[in-house]
Amino acid sequence: MLLDSCASYNNIESIQPKSEAKSTDGKFNSKNLSKLRQGDRIIVQTYKSRFILIYDELEDGELKGLLEKNPLTQARLGKSDRYMIGIPIDEIEFVKVRKFNAPRSIGLGIVSVVVMPLLILMVAFEG
Repeated sequence: MLLDSCASYNNIESIQPKSEAKSTDGKFNSKNLSKLRQGDRIIVQTYKSRFILIYDELEDGELKGLLEKNPLTQARLGKSDRYMIGIPIDEIEFVKVRKFNAPRSIGLGIVSVVVMPLLILMVAFEG
């Protein structure tokens, strides 16, 4: 749990290098997709559905990746049940990328170092 909490999904526009200008017409700026690296875990929101996948590539106007969760139920797919999908770039509303979160990691580390011994002492001396 502690290691999983060290990462969070961030809007692709806020990933370094940050976008100079956000789209003013409300459409997704496809230039931001160049920030993605193969293997990034991403959330892609389209007009119809939300996809959670592992990014692979951009090809023929589509963002391609390995689907991790069922888009209808959001149930996690087993490794053998995952499959590649292509999402047309012009249907994308936003993309979020899972990135390491240093402040959260440091905070959880401090809390676990301070709180865990106190919990152990409370349990040990309660009886």
